[in-house]
Amino acid sequence: MIMKNKTKLTGFVLTLGLAASASATITVLGVDSTAGANWRTAANLEADNEYGTAGYVVFGLNEADAVYNANFDVSSANAANAYNLPAGISVSTIDTNIGMWSGNNANFGEIEDPGNGNAITNSPVLANSTGTRQFTLSRTIDAGYRLTLLTASGDNQGTEFTLTVNDGSGSMISNYDHAANGLAYHVFDVSAGTSDIVIDIASTAENRSLTGIGFDALPAVPEPGSTLLLGISMAGIALRRRR
Repeated sequence: MIMKNKTKLTGFVLTLGLAASASATITVLGVDSTAGANWRTAANLEADNEYGTAGYVVFGLNEADAVYNANFDVSSANAANAYNLPAGISVSTIDTNIGMWSGNNANFGEIEDPGNGNAITNSPVLANSTGTRQFTLSRTIDAGYRLTLLTASGDNQGTEFTLTVNDGSGSMISNYDHAANGLAYHVFDVSAGTSDIVIDIASTAENRSLTGIGFDALPAVPEPGSTLLLGISMAGIALRRRR
């Protein structure tokens, strides 16, 4: 009789553990440093080999080459930005002195332009100037995303990026020392919710910032209550087999 009670309790504790793990809201999947320009056709951390299937923004992608703007407007009102965001998502920043270099001769790598048949073009990059830059993704629809943050390094100068993502439940960090010219892709899973997602970008020693953001839909996750019932059912089956 004691053994039977112990089996029930063990199954219940295991189920609670599963439910708790399902409630985690941000997961760092890693950094894709090899996709290069091919974020739309050859991404490495996406099952469909493509980032941004649900939406994207690439800052300065529509700007002419070899243009530098010391006070760049990152909003969707600026036609120089390539905006194609998911419904219910908006992007803003508290920083008003972000610089932007539109790229030239691939000095910051190259990038596929999804608004132009994925044609390869020079990669743009925002500049931090000094300190940390902050971007906020506001959600009006309860949805989760695989969030890909594009960063670029160039001019044969290494850049170490530290990206912090926080949806109000706690922050997760991706750090990458980008030594080569070109793009790197920092990939996070952010589960469903309506809270703002705040992104902080710090970089040394060249003070660079985001190139863009890609959104991919996450598969539906069972509610914790459903997970709990499933665990209890499995524990009951295991108990009957032991009898």
